[in-house]
Amino acid sequence: MKVKYRLGVKSYSGKADGLIYANFASRNVVIGKMPSVKRQATEQNILIGNRSRMIAQIYEKVSSAYKQDLELYTYKLYSLEDYQERIAGNKYSTFCKLIWAALEDKENPLDIDDLIINGLSSENCSKIKSLQTAIINEYLPEVPGYEELTADIMS
Repeated sequence: MKVKYRLGVKSYSGKADGLIYANFASRNVVIGKMPSVKRQATEQNILIGNRSRMIAQIYEKVSSAYKQDLELYTYKLYSLEDYQERIAGNKYSTFCKLIWAALEDKENPLDIDDLIINGLSSENCSKIKSLQTAIINEYLPEVPGYEELTADIMS
């Protein structure tokens, strides 16, 4: 469905006319959806919400050099041919994907509670110490020049 906005508005994010809109300016796309019906949160909803808050707390403590590497990595990832048709992410969404992949590691999963309690200096973050290490551990897809993404996660 093509949406037309009154008064020449070309992009919009928010609520209007009973729908929720999200603007993806980099792809010239606006997505509209019906608001979800008020339901009880399931255990899965609560788990995802709690972990998402923990990931946000961890991201705040990540070094600025690591965040710059995340930004460069994200740019390179969405420049790849396989990712051209996807809505581009940002450095925070890439960090979230990295942490979720590390949490789901079958052999040695990341202990997010330990990272919250003891900070990024714990041994538990050794598999995500740099983006290069995270890519080698297959938490993120490989991009050209990933070998140069060696900034340390710790400040």
